[in-house]
Amino acid sequence: MTVDSSHPTLPSGMFAVVDVAQVVLDRYRLEAPLGAGGMGSVWRARDTVLGREVALKIMSLEDPLARGRFLREGKLAARLDHPGLCKIYDVGQDGPRGFLVMELLSGQTLFRLADGGLPLSRALAVTAEVARAMAHAHQAGMIHRDLKPDNILIDRRGDAERAVVIDFGLAFSLDGADATGRLTQADVTGGTPMYMSPEQARAAPLTAASDVYALGCILFELCADRPPFDGAAALVMSKHVYTAPPVLTALVPGLPDAVGVLVGRMLQKAPADRPTMAEVAVSCERLATQLDGGGWRPGFGRGKVVEDRAHRMVTQTEAAQAVPTGAVLGTVAVIGAIPDEVMVALAASGVACHRSVPAEAAAADLIVVDADSPTVDACLATGRPVIAAVAAGDIAASLTLARRGVADVLTRPLAADVAARKIERRLRRAKPGTP
Repeated sequence: MTVDSSHPTLPSGMFAVVDVAQVVLDRYRLEAPLGAGGMGSVWRARDTVLGREVALKIMSLEDPLARGRFLREGKLAARLDHPGLCKIYDVGQDGPRGFLVMELLSGQTLFRLADGGLPLSRALAVTAEVARAMAHAHQAGMIHRDLKPDNILIDRRGDAERAVVIDFGLAFSLDGADATGRLTQADVTGGTPMYMSPEQARAAPLTAASDVYALGCILFELCADRPPFDGAAALVMSKHVYTAPPVLTALVPGLPDAVGVLVGRMLQKAPADRPTMAEVAVSCERLATQLDGGGWRPGFGRGKVVEDRAHRMVTQTEAAQAVPTGAVLGTVAVIGAIPDEVMVALAASGVACHRSVPAEAAAADLIVVDADSPTVDACLATGRPVIAAVAAGDIAASLTLARRGVADVLTRPLAADVAARKIERRLRRAKPGTP
């Protein structure tokens, strides 16, 4: 692999002891630093046994469990053999440091290449290549977990080029998790919020479908010049979980419907509803041959804010932190036993939520109350629209609430995304001027 030169200095601490001409694993002589980040440093090195140049990644492995997992999964990744995957030649460790020896590539990341825009046919062709490569990895039982434009390299050799998936630093084996499919706390790692699947944002069990979602985010951005969701990391992660992505064809006039449909399938919230990587590859290949890129060049323009790489990474532990709210659509007062997840889902849609009491709720645009709360009448007396949560199947209670003046009902147990959509629709009706 090769790394963008925007990281010219090495991190302090344990990596500072690594220097040019040092030999690691008894055969790889370090020649020049290529880059560094929070997970380690990458060097151009020479294999003194085979006489070839390689890329050598050095990672911190302080935890014994992490060291064992690194070696197991590094060996598994080394068995992957596909032109669209960066070849791993060797893996080893020396105390708290892990070493990954990889193919040395030359070229630009997809993020840099698409800065000036890509013809649609080429964007689809690159997506197809990545999907083919990831289908091979999935078949071997490996998922990437951090698929993003910075981890896709367009390798050029003469007149030929190929898309290569790099940096399996967050990858893990589908067989390597615990019995539930979850990573243990010792193995908590992060992804990049803008390309993170809903299940990864929730720290839920992961499957190959998580990579499909990430690739869907990439193709969305290639077409629309913006990711499906952008903003503060915690808010973006919440939107991946609760908010439907924008309709791609509505954002990009003239985009073929078939492309929008494909991206929409890849961005389904439920992993089981997404296509496989092999299906994505077939669809993209077919569309690439049917469509003329013309003069239209979508891509990663600088209209969006490109955050520093370190700020675009977040751990699963951080995902549990509070999500900031924004008063875009209006304000909702929540009274009684309404789950926090509903409030988070509303915040992801730009609704300012706060727990309240009837005396203070009159200042809100809408009130959501548990129907079992003794404050329902007091909420209705505020004159604000009221939505009440009732037990599923309790038709009598729903009819009684309607006669008392409740604007709408939600059924318990509340599904956060469904409840948030209904509340948002009612809020828009309460504020006709809301976009």
